Amino acid sequence: MAPKGRELSLSQKNAIAALHKTGMKGPDIAQQTGHQLQTIYGVSKHFTFWGNLENKERTERHKTVTDHWRRVIYSDECKVEVRIDNRVLVWRRPDEETTPPCLNPGPRTRLSLMIWGCITYEGVGTITVVTGNINALKYIEIVDNFVWPVIARHFPGYNYIY
Repeated sequence: MAPKGRELSLSQKNAIAALHKTGMKGPDIAQQTGHQLQTIYGVSKHFTFWGNLENKERTERHKTVTDHWRRVIYSDECKVEVRIDNRVLVWRRPDEETTPPCLNPGPRTRLSLMIWGCITYEGVGTITVVTGNINALKYIEIVDNFVWPVIARHFPGYNYIY
């Protein structure tokens, strides 16, 4: 077996791709080449998707990933609820046990708030309170009023992913 964690050379990858092209199955290729089955499947998938097997420098890979995520705008909405549960605590004096305010709990209240916000690699966007439910029209309104200013501030060249 090949050592774990080492990158294959281009000639090793080409040999795996050539065996794959002939129709040989992954386990047979793994047995013939001495590489793990997962490695064989990874090389085959990479070749099928990209069409080449060249190794990229690891620093270049990292730069590509970082550049990609720098362009992303993440957004989400969240509903926050504060409610009083069934448990009622009453402060009273010993002689007030039977008075009506100590026997009957008050109305149960529930406070609810919907918020929406977005973040980017460059900074945070605006957090806003959303009234009502979010449907298509409300979402378009949120994008018009709150996403476009974030795009203008952080992505002047309009090179972003939302």
